[in-house]
This record gives sequence, structure tokens and C-alpha cells, in this order.
Amino acid sequence: MPAARTVTSHEAARTVAPHCTAQQQRVLGALWTLTWASDETIADHLPTMNRGSVVRRRGELVALGLVRDTGVYARTRSGCRALVWGLTEAGVEAVHHLQERAA
Repeated sequence: MPAARTVTSHEAARTVAPHCTAQQQRVLGALWTLTWASDETIADHLPTMNRGSVVRRRGELVALGLVRDTGVYARTRSGCRALVWGLTEAGVEAVHHLQERAA
């Protein structure tokens, strides 16, 4: 069963990754670098993108199956609880595919 899931994530990554926008790719790259992060942390890591754009692009990546809710919460600077996001297996494969294309 895991082998079939891996093939599916590879196929998804090859299908979806080429269609990711530049901002979606930046959010994927930030999550790749950070491993997991709240929207606030992702936005801090991408200072040239405003937080609203980060949140929208992350939401699109969730819908594409590349990013997932980890079930973990972190505190924001203001003390609020914030969901922590991470890459799915397909998200990791998408990053690898994008890196191969860039090389």
C-alpha cells in the first residue's frame, strides 16, 4: 500500500508543480526550509510578500494537496493561537520537481 501512495504523490507533484505560481513556489520553498510553520512565520520568512498573500497562497497549496494542517498550534507575536502548516508527501515531491527543473 505505501508504494502505491508514493507513486501517487510523485504523479501529483509532476502534474501540479509546473502549474504553481511564483508566489506559491515561494511559500512551498519557505515551508521546505522551515519544515513546518504558522502563516505568520512563513510571512516573516518571505518579507517581500505581504501576509495576506502568504495566507491566500498557502490556502491554495492546501487545496492542491501540497500543504497540510499539522494539527499543532503555535503562538503568534500577539499571543493568539495559530495553526502550524507542513508539506505533504506530494508537497515534498513538488519541491524536488521544481528544484530539478531549476537545475
